Amino acid sequence: MERLAFQKVVASSRVLMGIGLPGLSPTPYEALCLGVPFINPVENWDNKDPEDRSKWKSQHDGLLYAHVGEPYVYHVRVGDREGFERAIVKAMEAPIPRYIPKDMKISALVRRIQALLETDWQPVAHRRIQDIGFRLDR
Repeated sequence: MERLAFQKVVASSRVLMGIGLPGLSPTPYEALCLGVPFINPVENWDNKDPEDRSKWKSQHDGLLYAHVGEPYVYHVRVGDREGFERAIVKAMEAPIPRYIPKDMKISALVRRIQALLETDWQPVAHRRIQDIGFRLDR
């Protein structure tokens, strides 16, 4: 589908549901930018402590680790039918404005590129090489 047509379909939706594939699709970010909440499937978790989000693996970990939550992103464990239904209802009852996560803004991109360009990587590489057991002769 052509990109603009696809964006129109997404923008006319009330909620976007992740299905697990592809793992890093840009569509959830586009949906959020268009004011459409996203249901992020959590694929793995610690069964002994299922609420420990540090042990979760989801379709979009970036949204999980950036702590983007309701009403923008609903993190639902795969197989949790009640949680899934509850997320759909909540998302449809609570429309969101257009939303861009902080780490996805141009200013954040500029900071990341600036850090890459302004870092002296040679000492970092030397330490890493020594940490893994190689000898450096200068």
